[in-house]
Amino acid sequence: MIPRPSRYESVAADAMIWIYGYNRKSQYYSCSRKVRNLIAGSEVKGCITLQTATEIIAVVSNPRSYRLTENHIDFPSALNMVADVLKTPNLRLILPTASSLSTAIDLCRKYNLKRKQWYDAVLAATLLNNGVHVLYTMNDKDFLPIAELSLINPFTETLRPGSFPVEWGKQPSEIPPKTAGDTSVDDD
Repeated sequence: MIPRPSRYESVAADAMIWIYGYNRKSQYYSCSRKVRNLIAGSEVKGCITLQTATEIIAVVSNPRSYRLTENHIDFPSALNMVADVLKTPNLRLILPTASSLSTAIDLCRKYNLKRKQWYDAVLAATLLNNGVHVLYTMNDKDFLPIAELSLINPFTETLRPGSFPVEWGKQPSEIPPKTAGDTSVDDD
């Protein structure tokens, strides 16, 4: 069972969750749709960042960046895909705040993030500055250093609770909160 916070918590899903949820040929399709359905069904408060929406377009419309070239779609279709994602019930678009850039810089310094982690830091800063502390992602390792985020990998059904208190829906209530230096992944 995919871990989930209570319906009062705001969550975000990264670009690949949305992308696989539209690719019926993907082995990740079913699981990605479950995350989308959690959001659409009001089981959690869903958010998508501007960065995630633009990443979806960039990935699916570029045959070199999406794992298999047969998964590539043309640019107008990519725009339609994001427009459709934005119509997901109970999903709100969140934007970087005035302090998101400085928060991203602070996260890079605090966790000694490298240049290749910059975009992940900007995404995390946008989430945190908008009060979102839970991220569904298949690339949980990209966000492991950032203790303020609780990470859920729906494909492995693993949860890495963050240091920010999150009200959990089902099973994670007995999982202790992470400390800032702990980057391990908990299995349910």
